[in-house]
Amino acid sequence: MIKDDSTGRRVHLLGTLGMCSLFLVTALAISPFFGAEEVDALSGLELMLRHGFTTPLPEELPERDQNQVLRSIVANRILRSLMGVVAGAGLAVIGAALQAILRNPLVAPSTLGVSTAAAVGAFCAIIGFGSGLTWGPFSPIQVAAYLAAVLDIVLIYGIARLAGRLSMATLLLAGVTVNLICGALILLLRHQAANPYDLHVLDHWLMGSLNSLYVWGDLWSILPFVLPGVAVIVWLSHQLNPLALGDDYAAGRGVSVRRVRILVFVFGSLAVAGVVSAVGPIGFVGLIVPHMVRRLVGTDQRLVMAASFLVGGGFLLVCDCVVRSRLIGGVELPVGVLTALLGGPTFLYLLIRSQR
Repeated sequence: MIKDDSTGRRVHLLGTLGMCSLFLVTALAISPFFGAEEVDALSGLELMLRHGFTTPLPEELPERDQNQVLRSIVANRILRSLMGVVAGAGLAVIGAALQAILRNPLVAPSTLGVSTAAAVGAFCAIIGFGSGLTWGPFSPIQVAAYLAAVLDIVLIYGIARLAGRLSMATLLLAGVTVNLICGALILLLRHQAANPYDLHVLDHWLMGSLNSLYVWGDLWSILPFVLPGVAVIVWLSHQLNPLALGDDYAAGRGVSVRRVRILVFVFGSLAVAGVVSAVGPIGFVGLIVPHMVRRLVGTDQRLVMAASFLVGGGFLLVCDCVVRSRLIGGVELPVGVLTALLGGPTFLYLLIRSQR
């Protein structure tokens, strides 16, 4: 009987992960059909299969061959969708890992100030170096975003342990405070940016959005940040199960609590910095998705991480399709606005439920 129950649970979990994969694949399949321009996406996909992908064309796009225009529009939508999948998957996995190691359902990269701190670092690099400079395979924007994200984690974690033990209430308050400080710094940097182009770039970062100006190099530049960060956390997922039940319990099971936390903080900050450097501080994805996933697969962190990767990518992509379709206000909003509208009430709901 136990064997049958175990087999049934395994089948159920595999089916759930299959549905999560189907959700992501479906979101990718429909994404080329959403956008400001009304185009025949099927014809564009057929042209791409024949002639290959192309990068977005310059402003003289209408003067080009119509097949080339169609192929470029559809290729750009696919590239934008892939950026959304990478960003959403990275934020969701990092959010799930932070909630596990800190044992707090209200924790996420946005609520701890990690995303906003990374944005401050990126803004400083934009003003100091511009947006076109690269240092080898990376840019000053990515390096500055990573350093700022790590500094934020070290600061709030140190504040939360001032009493000799980790205080979750202090951790959240420190995250909120850092968010406020970083928000003020962003306004200051924006005010000091005299260059209109810098102002435009800073506004793009601040709202958090996917856009139609990506080239394939943008995707390749964030993968060295997001993929190692997600891979390390997935590798540690079997140690997150005992850690989610308490430090003493985890230590008794042979888990190096300090080492696991440091690795999650460092590599989680790496992934968040990569995402922020490309799409800006998109908030609440790391808060909403892990809660959705745990309702589907339970609390086994190995399954939570896998499902968060799939659902997180599909969730942000669906949100981007909604804003691309101009269903809200008749204009294309930054996707960060929609995730904030969804995440704010979710945060309040979780806060009220935790008090009860």
